[in-house]
Amino acid sequence: MNIVIGIPVIGGKELLAQNLAILITNTSDLKHTKFVIIDNDSNEPFRMEQKPKGVDITVIRNNKNIGYFYALQQLYKKYDAPLIGLMHFDVAIYEKNWDAKVRHVFKLHKKLGLISVFGWQGVTAMGQDILPVGNSDPSSQQIYPSKYVKEILPAVTVDSLFMVLRRTAISSLKMCPEMLPKHFYDKIWPFRLAEAGWGSGVVGLAFKHFSDNRVKSIEQAEAFRKWFCKRWDTNAPIELVDDLAYFEGRVRFVHEFGELKGLLPCKINKNYQIIKTK
Repeated sequence: MNIVIGIPVIGGKELLAQNLAILITNTSDLKHTKFVIIDNDSNEPFRMEQKPKGVDITVIRNNKNIGYFYALQQLYKKYDAPLIGLMHFDVAIYEKNWDAKVRHVFKLHKKLGLISVFGWQGVTAMGQDILPVGNSDPSSQQIYPSKYVKEILPAVTVDSLFMVLRRTAISSLKMCPEMLPKHFYDKIWPFRLAEAGWGSGVVGLAFKHFSDNRVKSIEQAEAFRKWFCKRWDTNAPIELVDDLAYFEGRVRFVHEFGELKGLLPCKINKNYQIIKTK
């Protein structure tokens, strides 16, 4: 079962190179795993100076920040792999043979549409994630209190740090053209998949999220600020834009799945079904 992992990025090439090397090192089946760097208009285009022998790596260059949904669509159209994934450039996957574990859970659960390394088993009426599930990084530096996952647990929403989707489920992810390049697409996707009969879950993979803003890409943050400010005809500072975008994403999420469809608040059951709660 082939896997394609796309890594969207704007700048941040040092951190990307580090985490890509870690991912490759921990991949058991390089013959059936492809890595795609999606360069969303970095000032300095990303280039592979030296490709590791026996590793399939491709760089796609876009002339704008297309965001994660359109990056997924780009991979879906270009590659026919049964499993298509997205990874943040600031995430390291330390799990040895992570790809074997991912292939195993998708083969075992035929209606599994999406997996991540972290997620939640409940959502409040206001769109707040509750009941976190996921494994900490190897240094036990937990960013969130979480429930340890031995293999896989159902999730109602996930974190997009590292996601893999079944190709046949991707067509269920219908998005409006104005979907934000970041924030809340990883909450919307599991709900859209559930409506189409697909489940979402969290797989027990050891990972580390380099969440310190000092090591993140300032170039990427500025690109998003320009996109957001043009869209809303504002000149909001970079520190405020991320919060505004998150708030907009939550409003859209609560409106669609709470006000219009009456699914909030909710929890996920053991059969990967979203259950309305009081």
